[in-house]
Amino acid sequence: MKVRRWISGVLAAVSAVVLVLTLSWPDWIEEIFGVAPDSGDGSAESLLVVGLAAVTVASSADAGLLWWRLRHSGPRRFGNGGSGHGQ
Repeated sequence: MKVRRWISGVLAAVSAVVLVLTLSWPDWIEEIFGVAPDSGDGSAESLLVVGLAAVTVASSADAGLLWWRLRHSGPRRFGNGGSGHGQ
């Protein structure tokens, strides 16, 4: 689960960075790669923003859920399911 948590966290961070890049510099695809997949009308960037926002939210939620599960599913100290009464 630790590897999945790291992958989700890194994916969330990378997609968030590309999302901010796309929002702040809308023509970066054309300028960096020298191609205009949408003939310059901005639809590719709009689609990219929506997709990256979804990936960022989903990956962040997954990483947070995995972190919470690891944090709250520690080793059981007692043989009775971990109720803490020790009976």
